[in-house]
Amino acid sequence: MTIKYRYEHKYHLDITRMNDLIYKLTKVLNLDPHSQDGSYQVTSLYFDTIFNELYYEKLEGLEKREKIRIRVYNHSDKVINLELKGKHNNGVYKQRIKISIDEYHQILNGDYDFLLNKGKYGEKFYWKFKTMNLQPKVVIDYERTAFLIPLTDIRITFDYHLKGGPNDALFKNMANASILKDRIVVLEIKGSNDIPRYVKDLVKGYGQLTANSKYALALEQIRKGELV
Repeated sequence: MTIKYRYEHKYHLDITRMNDLIYKLTKVLNLDPHSQDGSYQVTSLYFDTIFNELYYEKLEGLEKREKIRIRVYNHSDKVINLELKGKHNNGVYKQRIKISIDEYHQILNGDYDFLLNKGKYGEKFYWKFKTMNLQPKVVIDYERTAFLIPLTDIRITFDYHLKGGPNDALFKNMANASILKDRIVVLEIKGSNDIPRYVKDLVKGYGQLTANSKYALALEQIRKGELV
């Protein structure tokens, strides 16, 4: 199974600085075509073991780790992706399959057999769920503005208004507990190509480099009783 690695640089910045940077980027880059009126909603249901082993692997900074989620856009069931996002040393990779709304409910009910008919990734997801006894943990919802760099696979994304919700809230728009302070934005630059110099110059100095994951931040709030 061939794995395509990419880099991923992540920053936290204030929303005022985000607005200023977005204004500058619109002068030189195109918006992601999936955007509606300049942005779109991303909602993900994250899974973990009973003992939150994937969360602790992140905290321990293991060089090889993975996380499992189901992701939808604009609270719609038209496109539902079952995704595995992995990290190995400094490279990250993503593997995904599309599932139907009925298959989504099958997963929540612990019925994974259909995954065996969805190719090599489906089989991989099947064994992950079966052997690790993965459980739905938390829904994370945010608004995203994304840019594409022409002639490359590089994307620049701004994720803001990050909210968390109960693990049955994927399609219910019920995520309403703030994960980050309202004015904090997550900026990510990801791709396998080198970042053009003009983009580096535009982004330089706008944010603070961070390794925090949205899932880890949300689970920490659950453990503190701040997100239920």
